[in-house]
Amino acid sequence: MRYVTMGLKREVSLVILPIDDFTGRVITGSAVRMYTEDGKPSIRKDEGYHVFCDLKVPEIRICAEGPLYQKQTFTVPLGGGVEIRQIRMLPGRCYPIPSGATCLKGQLPAGTRIRLYFPDQKKGYKLLYDYDPQKEGKKIRLFCPEKTHLSGKLLCVPDRKKKPEFFRILSWQNEEGELAAPLGQAYKKIGTTIFPVYEARAGEDGSVYLLIRSLPGEGKACIWAEFPGDGEKAAFAELALEAGRENRITAELFE
Repeated sequence: MRYVTMGLKREVSLVILPIDDFTGRVITGSAVRMYTEDGKPSIRKDEGYHVFCDLKVPEIRICAEGPLYQKQTFTVPLGGGVEIRQIRMLPGRCYPIPSGATCLKGQLPAGTRIRLYFPDQKKGYKLLYDYDPQKEGKKIRLFCPEKTHLSGKLLCVPDRKKKPEFFRILSWQNEEGELAAPLGQAYKKIGTTIFPVYEARAGEDGSVYLLIRSLPGEGKACIWAEFPGDGEKAAFAELALEAGRENRITAELFE
């Protein structure tokens, strides 16, 4: 695929479409800025697509940010034709809070990543078939009761005894998702429930902001925190959130 600008032909290497993780809508205009880690900006199209050209490397680090969203950096492998990816932009502290939404705010060590899901919600996703990483590999088929489009979405298979298996859907079509890598173990269609995950990362000042549209059930949340530093350090906590209000999170919750 070639892109012509100022009389020059450029080879398209990567196309990214940003999605507002709260509304599920495509983000258009100048609300999101994308650039490579060395500062090369994307070519922004009216439909919301961000185009990167002439990337002569096997993989690229992309930064995405905007005044209403949390900054994020991610790696995209190249070389298999034009890559088209959808990414989820997480609301930041300046994001307008709609009426009835629930907010989680607080302070954690800078760079801490939190992943939150609701274990008692009734509308989890179901496997359409048994999943075996040796057979299905990077393909997974799910039934979504609300016909949700899952491109870029983080999901998990919960386990009350140990850390859940978190995974991200890179692309989604006709109830089939493509994964970045095969899951770590096999799962049976019967008895396996998969939950959407809300995520956030503490900023340089340690501030955490997480916006949730509505709470299922009584609002009991499971939260996994991954702390920065040498080696993997993760901690688990449970927190009952109050719907439509600002809820607080601190490092003491994980002690």
